[in-house]
Amino acid sequence: MKNARLNKVLFVTSAAFIDIFFTFLSVYIADLLVSGITVSILAVTLLSVLFFCMESALDSEFLRKKTS
Repeated sequence: MKNARLNKVLFVTSAAFIDIFFTFLSVYIADLLVSGITVSILAVTLLSVLFFCMESALDSEFLRKKTS
C-alpha cells in the first residue's frame, strides 16, 4: 500500500513538473518573440505555476461531477 501511495505522489509530481515546464517554455518563447515586452524569469515562473494551479482547480474531479 505504501508503494502505491508513493507512485501516485511521484506521478502527480512529475505530471505537475512537466506541465509547469512546458508552460514556462511557451511563455518564455512568446516573450522572446514579442519585442516590446520584457518579462523577468521570476515572473514567467510564477505565471507558469499560476497557470498550473488554475488548470488544476478548473479541471478538478468536483467540477466534472457537478456538470455531469
